[in-house]
Amino acid sequence: MQHCHLSHQLSQCFWGHTFGSWAATVDDSGSFTLTAALAPSGGTQTSFAVWGTFIDQFTICSSPFVPGTLTGPIFTNGAWAFSEAGPYIFTDSVGSVSGTAGFAFAKGPCDQKPASSDTHKSGNNKSTISPTFQSGFNLAQPAVPLPQNDYSQRRAVLDRKVRQPRPSQTVT
Repeated sequence: MQHCHLSHQLSQCFWGHTFGSWAATVDDSGSFTLTAALAPSGGTQTSFAVWGTFIDQFTICSSPFVPGTLTGPIFTNGAWAFSEAGPYIFTDSVGSVSGTAGFAFAKGPCDQKPASSDTHKSGNNKSTISPTFQSGFNLAQPAVPLPQNDYSQRRAVLDRKVRQPRPSQTVT
């Protein structure tokens, strides 16, 4: 689902004459914001080219994702796992087919939860893994089909659009 945000500033000034030499001025200003959630009315096929990072299979808790700042939409047909190794900042949407994410604590288990953060307490010690998702963390999403051939994948890398070869075109 996409969200559309529209903000608009308004400023109006009206002036005129009334009786005799009297004048009237009305100044009006303000703003309004419209936010709409947009969802397709029917089934859609997402182009493979939209992903900044895509991992087909990623088993939960097998190995935590590398920390850092990541840009571009990120998706896996598997599951994500995060660790205490450093901060995670995702500037665009992050999604997975799995309904849970893994949180691998250095001195504890790898918790599997349907959440975007987790806290583990052991004795007097408390650790929190809390990635920053600036554009959402979406679990339990439909799987993304892989490109049917490497031509589609190579074109996607070049222009982020998937095109089918023309019948007269030779693909090498």
